[in-house]
Amino acid sequence: MDRRPLRLKSDQNMLEAIEVASGFVGETIPVIEEPSRKMIGVVSESDLFSAYLEIQEQVQDVEK
Repeated sequence: MDRRPLRLKSDQNMLEAIEVASGFVGETIPVIEEPSRKMIGVVSESDLFSAYLEIQEQVQDVEK
């Protein structure tokens, strides 16, 4: 049993979440609310990276 499983905290920003997920192998990552440590949902790796790419496109549009 993994004593320190991979998880995201509900208050992490996009860059922090991507950093956590960079070494992840699997389907979904649990999202935990601190300090209760209650799981409030899951996010897939592909959804996380899709959201990041969408933000990058928006930034590029603003810079034009």
